[in-house]
Formats: sequence, C-alpha cells, structure tokens
Amino acid sequence: MKLWVVFKRELSSYFYSPIAYIFLILFLSLTGYYFSERLFASGEGEMRPFFQLLPLTFLFIVPALTMRIWAEEKRSGTFEMLLTLPIKDGDVVWGKFLASWCFVAIGLLFTLPWIVVVNSLIVKDASLFPNQVITTSLDMGPVIMGYIAALFLAGAYLAVGSFLSSLTKHQLLAFILTASLLGVFYIMSQDLFLEQMERSNPVLASLIYYLSFAPHFESIAKGVLDIKDFVYFSSIILFFLELNRIVIAFRD
Repeated sequence: MKLWVVFKRELSSYFYSPIAYIFLILFLSLTGYYFSERLFASGEGEMRPFFQLLPLTFLFIVPALTMRIWAEEKRSGTFEMLLTLPIKDGDVVWGKFLASWCFVAIGLLFTLPWIVVVNSLIVKDASLFPNQVITTSLDMGPVIMGYIAALFLAGAYLAVGSFLSSLTKHQLLAFILTASLLGVFYIMSQDLFLEQMERSNPVLASLIYYLSFAPHFESIAKGVLDIKDFVYFSSIILFFLELNRIVIAFRD
C-alpha cells in the first residue's frame, strides 16, 4: 500500500534528525515539571493536571513538529520529485499526517510511567507527610479517556499544522502560522475572552466556545462518551487534511 510507504518514510525521518529527540525532551520536561507541581498542590491521585496542560503544551510543540512536513520538502527540492511518483495526493497527505500522529503517540507513551509514580505516592496517613503526599487512589477510567482525548486533540492540531505547512517553503513561517491559528482556537475557550463576548453577544459566545477545541477535549478527558465530541475532532482532521490535499493537487 503506497500510503504505508509514505508513512514509514516519514516516521523514520523523524528519528534520523534531532527533531524527534528535541520534541521528546521538551514535551516530557514541560509536562513533567508542571504536572508534578500541580499534582502535589492538589494532593489527589489523578492525572487530570497532566491532561489539562496538553492544549497549551501542544500549542508550542506541535507547530515545531509540523513546520517541516511540507516546508522541508519544498526547501530541499524533494517536493516536486514526490509529486511525480505514482502515488495519489491523498495517500501522501495521509501518510505524512499518520506518521506525525504516531510520533506524538510515542511521546505520550513515554508519560505512562507517571501512572506508576502517582500510585506509588499514595499513602493512607496524610499526617505523616503533610502537603507532600497523594491521599486519593488513581481512577484508571479517566486516565484511559484522557489519553484518548489527547490523541484526538493532537490529531486536530497536527492536521491544522500539516495544512499550513503546505502553504509555504519556510519552516519558521509555517511554525508562526500554525501557532497563531492554534492560539486563536485556544483563546476562544478562555473564560476572560468568553465573558467579554457574552456581554455583547451570548449566542455568538456559545458558538465560539463550541467551535474551540477545549470543550470537546475536556468532555472526552472526563470520560463522557458523547459522539458529537468525536465527530468534532474527526471533522477538524478531515477538513484540514482535505485542504492540504487540495493545496498539493493545485501545485502538482
């Protein structure tokens, strides 16, 4: 299957460059530091602080990952060669996207040991170590759903980044465009912004909130199995990858 060939080529390319290792180090360092800070502050055995950090963390990490997907091909001159191969544009787009999605999934796999860490910190008598212990047990249901939500959120971010990377041959510009658009989606879900919008137009405020990533991500992360949240993320992914395919086909 030609899509599989593109997938393997793209995924292996991450590990033949410093990008993979820089991504993993930054991702694990940022999430690990803030997760541990909020974990001890809450005193509860849960992974929710980690999942709450992901929308903002992905806002900076994902653009750095996707900026090279197409921009690097154009800069190195392999873009034209890629388009001359007997591979459908859709297979190329999906192969590259799935490779980047798989790579983020690998990064998330490296955070699984934190589940063991949280469980190991649980004690029955909090008075022995006040303010430094976890006093409630870890519920695996929200943890599993949290990782599923993280994968869908990452997929949406990556689809946006892949499309914007196809518009330019400059990686820095691709990074700025992706971070800016994802930043708009992020701001759309913030309380301060929504409060201002509700004063002028409550209906528009509700619509903007629904169109942002946050409510759908948080709903899945809480364990709510609502089909509309999965449809939302799937639609975002399909929409931006189709735009990506159109851009590639137009320049073919």
